[in-house]
Amino acid sequence: MQPYAARVEDVRPSVLLSPPDSDVEVVFSGLARPHDDELTVFDVGIVAPGLQASAHAETLSGDIGLRLRPRVSEPDHGVQEMTRLSGFLDEISAAPAAWVGSLGWRSLCRQLILTATCDPIGHVTLTTTLSSPSSEPTWHASASITHPRGDLKHLAHHLALWFSQTR
Repeated sequence: MQPYAARVEDVRPSVLLSPPDSDVEVVFSGLARPHDDELTVFDVGIVAPGLQASAHAETLSGDIGLRLRPRVSEPDHGVQEMTRLSGFLDEISAAPAAWVGSLGWRSLCRQLILTATCDPIGHVTLTTTLSSPSSEPTWHASASITHPRGDLKHLAHHLALWFSQTR
């Protein structure tokens, strides 16, 4: 195993993101293209003390979703642009310094939202939020995992490999 603070298993059925000293796990599994087009679907699960939740997420061409960048003048609203989840994590890992506020990425229908904050010494807290589909009663579940900023490049690489199975 590479010298890395988080355990990432690039096993074809799933990707597990879990720091060794954490009791929180975020698991990506069930990757498929059900219509043989660009729509990609997968499951995301969170397991933590007192919490077990899962949601079905939709993206395009593997891991293309929407990047969320808060506007300074309107912190509750974001500017959205299409981007890969792996690319989003890779960009955060290469950030030259900590940033103020949060950066985010979401799946097409908002069942999966990842937000990232960074403290002054370079630790990035990734918060995974799962939500119910809009056709069901509303629920949300969130869990956070903290990583050294540079280690996100490793996470991005393994997620890109996992999502590349559908391309």
